[in-house]
Amino acid sequence: MIEVEHDRPNEILIVRASGVLTAHDYKVAVPEVEYALELAGQPLRLLLRLEDYRGSQDKALSQELKYELRHLRDPGRNAVVGD
Repeated sequence: MIEVEHDRPNEILIVRASGVLTAHDYKVAVPEVEYALELAGQPLRLLLRLEDYRGSQDKALSQELKYELRHLRDPGRNAVVGD
């Protein structure tokens, strides 16, 4: 499952990923992340929190790669935190 939270005062986008990610998880979360990037009008900081993350299904990995290729040059700071 992927959950997206907006910390607007600090311009941080928090993405929580848990369990085994599916292509459906990406189909739901990616448009929300892209919309937040568009609305911000400036570089957003991204915090990816992996909580009980167990990997991704094959189709989910292709969705992730498509997203990353589209946003490869987007500015902003990113951090990944996991257990």
